[in-house]
Amino acid sequence: GIATFIPKYFETTYSSKQIAGIATSLTYLTPVAGQVILGTLTDRWGGRRILYLTTVMSVAVFTLFFLIKNPVAQVAILGLFAFFVYSGFPVVLGYAQQTVPKEVAARLNGIVWGLGNTLGGAAGASMAGQLVDHFSFVTSFYISWFFGLISIAFLPLVPKDKNSQAKMEAVN
Repeated sequence: GIATFIPKYFETTYSSKQIAGIATSLTYLTPVAGQVILGTLTDRWGGRRILYLTTVMSVAVFTLFFLIKNPVAQVAILGLFAFFVYSGFPVVLGYAQQTVPKEVAARLNGIVWGLGNTLGGAAGASMAGQLVDHFSFVTSFYISWFFGLISIAFLPLVPKDKNSQAKMEAVN
């Protein structure tokens, strides 16, 4: 839901469509690198570890977004946020494949992508829109951040992927 309102946030906060355009471009560009890098790490170290990394770093970097009130710094922070948050779904898909038998991996990916990315993205954008209408951009971002914080609390419930210990031993 946050990506939907990032351009308007920058346009409103800094009165600059140029900054809004750069910020939007970065939210599309940095995950390209993130998906390759974090996908490689998912294969190498296991999806659970990288899922932890992307979740915690997304929340931590978004926290910086609130604390720093400089347009250039906020755009850079947003690029780093996008690197982690929009690389999360490929990491989840890789993790899902590591935890289930091959015979059902493609079906599971369809469920994860359909429910997690598509339905979750639609629900997030709708929720963020409602929040922006009733409060402000910043308040809606804080509420979204809070959901991210809650997701960190649930990370210990994520089952270990099979062979993750063997992968770490192979790396070391």
